[in-house]
Amino acid sequence: MTDTPPLLEVENVVKHFPLPRGLVDAVRGIPPKAVHAVDGVSLAIRPGETLGLIGESGSGKTTLGWVIARLLPASAGTLRLSGVEADEGQGPGLLAWRRQIRIVFQDPVGSLDPRLRAWQVIGEALQAQNHMERQFALGEPARIVREHRNAVRREEQRLWLACHPAEEAKRSLMRDYRAGVEQRAKAFEEGRARLEADYRDAVGRLRERARATAPSKGSRGPSPEIVAERERLTRDYRLEIARRDATRRQEEARIGLEFRAALLQAGRQRLPPDEQKRRTDAYRAFRKQGLPPPVIPRIPVPRRLSRGVIRRRVWEALPTVGLPPDCLDQYPHEFSGGGRQRLSLARALIVNPRLVILDEPTSALDVAVQAQILNRLVALQKERGFAYLLITHNVAAVRYVAHRVAVMYLGQLVEVGGVRDVLERPIHPYTKALLAAVPVPDARRRRTRYRITGEIPTLLRPPPGCRFAPRCPFVIDRCRTEDPPLREISGRADRRVACHRAEEVADVAPDLLLAPGAPVPSPHPSSSTGTAG
Repeated sequence: MTDTPPLLEVENVVKHFPLPRGLVDAVRGIPPKAVHAVDGVSLAIRPGETLGLIGESGSGKTTLGWVIARLLPASAGTLRLSGVEADEGQGPGLLAWRRQIRIVFQDPVGSLDPRLRAWQVIGEALQAQNHMERQFALGEPARIVREHRNAVRREEQRLWLACHPAEEAKRSLMRDYRAGVEQRAKAFEEGRARLEADYRDAVGRLRERARATAPSKGSRGPSPEIVAERERLTRDYRLEIARRDATRRQEEARIGLEFRAALLQAGRQRLPPDEQKRRTDAYRAFRKQGLPPPVIPRIPVPRRLSRGVIRRRVWEALPTVGLPPDCLDQYPHEFSGGGRQRLSLARALIVNPRLVILDEPTSALDVAVQAQILNRLVALQKERGFAYLLITHNVAAVRYVAHRVAVMYLGQLVEVGGVRDVLERPIHPYTKALLAAVPVPDARRRRTRYRITGEIPTLLRPPPGCRFAPRCPFVIDRCRTEDPPLREISGRADRRVACHRAEEVADVAPDLLLAPGAPVPSPHPSSSTGTAG
């Protein structure tokens, strides 16, 4: 499986949720804040593979799954499916992407429409796929013709500009001049907003000082010194505004003169006669011949799916997820928790996707039903070759189902590798702490104190360096200033860890983070000096 090209590639994906900015922050020029839910995540999933994604609540696992399913737009980064990069927008590319990547949501009660019967809930995916195929068959020829017409216009314009170098130079100058005007206007407004904020802050401090130095209740108004200081501040503020306005007008007048001079200079550009004749002939030949006509495929338009066809397809699909075929007309509330989860799974699998995102598929189920769902997922993967992205807190489920595992903390991947390697020999301190916190049926650990302390950093302003540094027992100075890259570990195939001291802390057992009494031992005698190993 290692040599198989990846089905899904995620490169440096970022997802930030901007927060609304208040009036005071806007006036003071404070940049808007955003929640850094996902920051620079890169991973790959191969066909027929299961990748487990684990981490504590709030680490960004579900957000990453929604971005991969394109239910949320990525703020930055690249998504590729079978080597084809995801395009932006809401066109046929998005529909094709969602047909190949399906998601099973965490809460089956909230994701299933209570007004629809079971066959309608599952059949919605078939209707959407049928609608997408019909839209593609009807709209693809028109799209090809439209793109060919636009290509002809662009090539004709390019050849015309090649015959008129002066016009091309003028257009380039106009673009640069307009961009410069907008940039200078924006900088001027930002500077004026900062100046006004400083003036208001100074006036506010002066008002507080006037209240503090008020002599008695019988006195009227502030002291003459406060009044004089207020007048001086107002005078300086107005003079500075006038000075900046004058400077701006002078600068714009100077740049305008330079721009007009450059336009005159550009208008004098001429081509040599032979080159002018060659380009003119090429332009005239293109006007006569144009581009070769496009190849328009004949795509058969599929028929609309009737209610009977949808019911039959759903009736055939229900046994594959362990549901009896006679529950077609039941509503979601008539199923148990495991039955609703099977409904969600059938809705995702009925269109034969290539990748299924499982967001906490066993979180609301008892142990017996969890085992049934996991066994069904494994059996379906062997039968149809699905790839899974399993998002869960259940380490035992990851150990049973997944081939590889990725550990996520505060929007970043900290460790990726084979499931047995990561869960049995963790390297990153956070992975060790996560596995040490997994409850085990051992009475001797009842009174054990947890050695991971400290505050979890805020996602509004993530600290520089490693995000686990405030809680890490092996932290050094370098961890607080330099962000560790997700790098390969020498001698360990298919293992990547984001830690400056990965080689040093690799042999520290997770149980040592729970040892009562004694502090966590240093991984190396010389590692406490604050230098990276």
